[in-house]
Amino acid sequence: MRQHGGRKLKRRPASGAPAQGFGGSIEVGVGPVPGQPQAAPPAGNTQLNLKVSADVLARFTALADRHRIPFGALLEQLLVEVGDEAI
Repeated sequence: MRQHGGRKLKRRPASGAPAQGFGGSIEVGVGPVPGQPQAAPPAGNTQLNLKVSADVLARFTALADRHRIPFGALLEQLLVEVGDEAI
């Protein structure tokens, strides 16, 4: 068994596939259970994916390079400068 989000996952054979043979079995994950509390988001960093134009990417990259800081730190600084009221 393998741990996933605090739940134990059992290895089950693929639907319609024999229990033994090529591959043996596959691991099946269980999605969220309605009515059950969800796990808290990770306390560390999370990933943010953005779809931007080539021009915006070039400008953002140049700004981060000029300040010699990672993209996440630049984004944080820009959000502080803009403030919540501007949104």
